[in-house]
Amino acid sequence: MKVLKLINKTKQWLLASILFTYALIFIGGFVRVSDSGLGCPDWPKCFDRWYPPLHVTEIPENFTDYYDNYNCTNNEDCDDFDITKAWIEYLNRLFSAITGLVMLVAVFYLFKVKSNYQTAFYLGSSALFLTGVEGLIGKYVVTSHLNGSIITIHLLIALIIISLLIMSYRFISWDNQSDCSDYSTEQVYILRWIFILMVLGIILGTQVRTDIENLIPLYAIGPFKYIHSLLGIGTLMLTGVLWNKINNESSAIKTRNQIKLLLNIFIVQIVLGYFMVFGGLPAYAKLIHMWFASIGLGILIYVIMDVRLSKGA
Repeated sequence: MKVLKLINKTKQWLLASILFTYALIFIGGFVRVSDSGLGCPDWPKCFDRWYPPLHVTEIPENFTDYYDNYNCTNNEDCDDFDITKAWIEYLNRLFSAITGLVMLVAVFYLFKVKSNYQTAFYLGSSALFLTGVEGLIGKYVVTSHLNGSIITIHLLIALIIISLLIMSYRFISWDNQSDCSDYSTEQVYILRWIFILMVLGIILGTQVRTDIENLIPLYAIGPFKYIHSLLGIGTLMLTGVLWNKINNESSAIKTRNQIKLLLNIFIVQIVLGYFMVFGGLPAYAKLIHMWFASIGLGILIYVIMDVRLSKGA
């Protein structure tokens, strides 16, 4: 009975870690689309304080002698500095620390059940380690003055963290007596290609987004934007084929709802993509597009884990 309660606690904290990480990805995306990445020009403090200034008068007069911040450069008046952006970036850092603590508790419970769920423990521990790495990369995002490549690495590691947490959760929550699915070889093959196309699409999408933020017009970005669009359409089509096969073939699939949700997310992603192209690239659309991509990847990882565990049952 105690073991069952311990496993349930572990699942609850892992689920909380997943939800907090997704919330953090959203907040990080909001920081980016609101141009708040340099709201706090130093790290880990903010204007050499443990909380942001409450008013522009609290910003050091010699601020530009120490920090090359985009709000106060080229002899601009520091009164033009946007305090709101400092608080947005500060809350992002604060929420990152809270997420790390939630994950630490989850790994603590994973350690308690390590004898029965060793793989889940190592996956969760790896996620916690990478979360610490993310914090350090956050420092270099600031000190590099929002270098696009470092921001891309920052996002990709966040996606790896969420994948590891979902894999760990699936190992803990798996019950081979009731959760086992019966995937055909063709369905597994399609799933693999969906994963490959989606990962490539995310990587190219981050490159397109970096170019846009560097004020490169869409028409000048080159073939990346077309390949990104084709990968998105291909991912949607393959998911549609998979959904059709699952419905038409007499096989027991426990992840029908997840695959249906994945299909709907890909539809929304395609619509959002074209809306951004023809709608002037609004910030909120870029944020939702990025966040839905991370959710879609998480769902896909969940389904792939179901395949692996079902095949190994």
